[in-house]
Amino acid sequence: MPDRRRRPGRTPGPRPGQEARRHRPEGEPSAAAPAPVPRPADESGLPAGRVLVKPKRARPFFGRHPWVLDSAVDRLEGSPADGDVVDLATAEGRFIARGVWNSASRLRVRLYAFDEAQPLDAALFRARIHRAAALRGALGLDDRTGAARLVNSEGDDLSGLVVDRYGDHLAVQVTALAMAGRLATICDALDEAVRPAGILLKAADRGLARLEGFHLPEGLLRGRAPDGPVFVREGGLSWGVDLAEGQKTGFYLDQRDNRRAAAV
Repeated sequence: MPDRRRRPGRTPGPRPGQEARRHRPEGEPSAAAPAPVPRPADESGLPAGRVLVKPKRARPFFGRHPWVLDSAVDRLEGSPADGDVVDLATAEGRFIARGVWNSASRLRVRLYAFDEAQPLDAALFRARIHRAAALRGALGLDDRTGAARLVNSEGDDLSGLVVDRYGDHLAVQVTALAMAGRLATICDALDEAVRPAGILLKAADRGLARLEGFHLPEGLLRGRAPDGPVFVREGGLSWGVDLAEGQKTGFYLDQRDNRRAAAV
């Protein structure tokens, strides 16, 4: 029988095809570091580069489709960083729209303006948030005893931003790098348009944030946090919404009609 005892003074190495394990000292970060917190957007809102789409792929964007997939991109001119403003153009160089570049996402560009003279500056995003708030007021959705979706992403020309109002508090969810870099401007505009008691950031789904290449820790952004659940009236009932631990922004506001039907 062969002698399988370890020879004195010999340290066994890894088997072929197996890497040696290294014990990580306490406090040392793992190799899979979390996605970075986005840097603030350039205040000028002017393009740092130009994205040209492939031939015969421009038509949806002339129809104001808000996303440019990586498969539609022919080439990039300039060296924009992720989160920078870029212009979208046809293969021949004709201007189509202006948006925000993100090389980490399959949605390479999110489009926010279709006028070449319009910069993607703070004034544009403030105006759109004010417009969204005014629309909810016109629809009778500004009752502070209830809840409503104040900003509905592409529906309000603010791709990647959702804002729900629960009583006097706002829950914000950011799902695009373009909006993550403009969070201070967004909060300023919400303060002006709504005058909430507090603005809380709700984290996006982990997988989505990872695909967009950013990380925003959830928590209080402005004002004060609620002491507990926020109670809102809907369909003659009072609903307690936990903005700290609740699912997504806290409540399924798009299920209002289904809750009404189930109550009958």
